[in-house]
Amino acid sequence: MILSRSALAAVFVVASTGLAAAADVGRPVPRPAAVDYVKVCDAYGAGFFALPGTDTCIKIGGYVRAEYRIGDSNWARRSTAAGTLGGYVGAQGWDQRSRNGAWSRSRVSMSIDARTQTEFGLLRSFQDIWMTLDTGAAGPTILIDNAYIQFAGLTAGRAESFFDFFTSYSYNRTLDYYSYTKVALLAYTATLAKGVSMTVSVEDPTTGGRNTNGVTSEAGFYFGSKPGQGAYTGALKQPDFVAAFNLKQEWGQAQIAAASHTVEGPATSAAGFAVMAGVKIGLPMLAKGDEMVLQTAYARGATDFVASSNYQILSGTTPLANLGADFVADGAGFRSMHLTTAWNVIAGLRHNFTPRWQGNIGGALMSVDGYGNRDYRQFDLGGNIVYTAAPGFQISSGFEYRNVAFSNATIADHSSATVTLRNAHILVGVVRLQRNL
Repeated sequence: MILSRSALAAVFVVASTGLAAAADVGRPVPRPAAVDYVKVCDAYGAGFFALPGTDTCIKIGGYVRAEYRIGDSNWARRSTAAGTLGGYVGAQGWDQRSRNGAWSRSRVSMSIDARTQTEFGLLRSFQDIWMTLDTGAAGPTILIDNAYIQFAGLTAGRAESFFDFFTSYSYNRTLDYYSYTKVALLAYTATLAKGVSMTVSVEDPTTGGRNTNGVTSEAGFYFGSKPGQGAYTGALKQPDFVAAFNLKQEWGQAQIAAASHTVEGPATSAAGFAVMAGVKIGLPMLAKGDEMVLQTAYARGATDFVASSNYQILSGTTPLANLGADFVADGAGFRSMHLTTAWNVIAGLRHNFTPRWQGNIGGALMSVDGYGNRDYRQFDLGGNIVYTAAPGFQISSGFEYRNVAFSNATIADHSSATVTLRNAHILVGVVRLQRNL
């Protein structure tokens, strides 16, 4: 067989290629040139990078926290009825001996902040998930702390109530003399001028604990307490409405806000409300980052806006089961509703001794005036020292103290015995280590 010239040429090329490939066996293969696919987004601050192939900038954050606490309190009650032992509360035998004096907590937080510029303005989504393991827990708990979308002035999802302003410098393990509530909401924020804005927010109180909270004047009957607490929970008939005016300037920040809160009783309903005013003033003349805060709030039939973890959240087996409730119902068919009033005054100070050492202190006075001998006054004080051992890693230690003075406070427990509350206190020491991503 006689091959054409073109066929011979093709055979030669194939053979040459095979020989060259065989000769390369065993030689190191050069790596492809590196390509930088990650671009930094400077417009949104440190930590943001661009997602490849999109106009979205994203920041992945979070922290790992280890916390240890030790403390003491005297929450026992003394009885005015024969046969009830001091310190004994209810059929379940709650007393001072049943409370922990040492606690630990481990927590992991993971957050994603995604932002995109659109023709209508910034589109942002933010999510933050906590996984926490506490003393006595059978396993870790998972909490969606934040999950919201912001677009063209709108905020939708689970976020902090727009009523909130200052939430203290303490570790928030014992002290809760302020409003700090995460709720499902739909809000619109209008920018009126540079640093001046107004927000109108519709908020679901049941998603953050601001449910209808109340009791009847009958012994052992708890109505409308927070979800999962007490015997009954009031239905949600309408959401809370919040309006807030906020001012941010070089000197600091100020806010005034008002909220409405519908109170649902056993037979009727009533309108509760809350108002607040707060100011945060920078103190750069002392040190960079120094500031002081003053805040006050007043509520009627909406005590949770004064203190987010007020005593109405405690169930009927604890000594303060029906104190601090939004209302008390009595009369025929429990048709009479007596709304509880509450107010507080808060102050806080932050000082940076050096770039690595920071000190914080804060306190508050709070008064709750209820119906039927449910009055008390409360004093809180807390502080901590924070040491930044490395960028993003802090070691801190602090204390929290609370004193509660009851005024003619007589309540009924589940053993049908009337008891008188004596003044109480709590003192807790905290050590915390935290690594921020």
